[in-house]
Amino acid sequence: MWYNKYIVDFNVYYARIKGGESLEKKISQTELSSFKTGCFNVLMAPVGSGKTYYFGGKFSQDIQLQESKSILFLAPLKSIIQQSIDSQRMEGLTSKNDFLLNGFTIFQDNDSFDCSNLPKVIAMTIQKFTIELEKNPKILDKFQAIVVDEFDSILTTFQHLDEKMKRFFPLLERIYKTKPIYIVLTSATISDSNRIQLQKYKFNVIKTKDELVQIKPKFIKSFNDKKLFLQENPNNYKIAIYCGRVKTLLQIKQELEKSNYKVALLKSSSTSNQIYQMQSYDLKVLNSISKTGKVPKDLDFLLFNKAFERGVSIVDNSFRKLYIWSSNPIEQIQVSGRFRFDGIEIFEKGEIENKEIPKEEKIIEKYVEIELTSELKEQFAKELNWRNSSRRLLKWNSIKTKLENDYNYKIQNKTKTIEGKRQRISIISKS
Repeated sequence: MWYNKYIVDFNVYYARIKGGESLEKKISQTELSSFKTGCFNVLMAPVGSGKTYYFGGKFSQDIQLQESKSILFLAPLKSIIQQSIDSQRMEGLTSKNDFLLNGFTIFQDNDSFDCSNLPKVIAMTIQKFTIELEKNPKILDKFQAIVVDEFDSILTTFQHLDEKMKRFFPLLERIYKTKPIYIVLTSATISDSNRIQLQKYKFNVIKTKDELVQIKPKFIKSFNDKKLFLQENPNNYKIAIYCGRVKTLLQIKQELEKSNYKVALLKSSSTSNQIYQMQSYDLKVLNSISKTGKVPKDLDFLLFNKAFERGVSIVDNSFRKLYIWSSNPIEQIQVSGRFRFDGIEIFEKGEIENKEIPKEEKIIEKYVEIELTSELKEQFAKELNWRNSSRRLLKWNSIKTKLENDYNYKIQNKTKTIEGKRQRISIISKS
C-alpha cells in the first residue's frame, strides 16, 4: 500500500493502493458486522466499493426493515443526487438494475414532499431534509434508518458556513437522540478534527469480513509547479485537473485554450460567484458525465473544483493523467476516486508526508477548541507520547503545564453534564 492512516478508536482505515494485489469484494458481496440502535454506526470503505448500492438494496434486509417504516439516504451534494437521476450506466456496471441509486425514490431540492405516504427507501440532500424537518418535526418517526452519506464532507462544509447554515449540527444531535432508530454515517475518509468531534457520541464500527474493492492507479507522484500540466500535449488521451479555486482554474483554462485545446470547466451552478459561469460546452460535458460517466471525444482537458470533489463517477478510460492541485490528503483521495478505473497516472501537489509520525504541533492543533473529556485527554496523551525522565507517559496535568509554559496555549476548564454524568471538561485555545 502507498500509505494507510488508521482512524484511532474506530479501528478502521482508509487507504490507497499503488499497484499490487487486486481486491475483489463489494460491500453487498461480503458479510458485515451488526448494525446497532441508539448510536452512530460508522461504515468507512474505499471510494467505489459499493456503499451507495448496498443501502439501496441489501441494507433493508440486514436491519429487517419494518412494513410501516422507511429508510432515508442523505447526500451532501446535489451532484450525487443529480447523477443518480440521470444515470443510465455508471461505474462500468452492465445491468440496467444497477443504477447508482437503484431502489431509491429520489427527491430533488425543489420537489414537493408528502411525509404521510413515504416510499420504502428515499434519497435527498441534507439541505432539503433539514428544511423538511423544520416544517414537520415528527417526520423522524417515519424512519427506521437514516444514512448520512459522505458525513466527513458534511461536517467539514457546514462548519465553515454562516450560523443559519449550521443547522446540520443540531440535526445530527437530533437524529442521534431519536431511538431506537438506526443511524449510519458513511465515508471513505475522515479528518482528524471530525473524528474527535464524533467521539462525543456512542458509535459502532461496521466491519467487513473481506477486503473491499479499491481503485489502483498506475502510479502516484508529487509535483509543485502548475507549469507541469500547462506543458502537457495530450495525444489520443485526456487530462483532468482539480483545483479548489475557480479563479485558478479559469486562468488554466485560458492558457490551455491559447494552444487550441478543447477545455471544459465544471464548477458549482451557484450564481453568487460571477467570476465564471459554466458555458454551453461545459454543460454538455457535465450532462454526458451525469448520464454515462463519459465525456465527449473532442475534449482534451477536464477542469473541476470542489463542487465535484465527491459524488461524481467517471468511467471514461481515455483519461490518462489526473493532476490534483491540493496537498490535502483527504481531497487527494476523494478526487482520485472520481475516476472509476485502474491505471490512471495521478500527480498530487506537494511532497508526500510521513503519515506514521506526525509532528507534535500538528497533534496539538487537532485538539484545539475541542471539549476534552477524560477519555479524550487520555487519547491526546497517547498521541503526543510525551514522557518523563522515567520514560512514563505524561498525564493531563503535566501536559497542561507544558502546553501553557512551552507552547503558549491557554487551558480553560468547566463542568458539563454528558449522558447524565457530570464531567470536568478542558478546552485548549491559542493565546
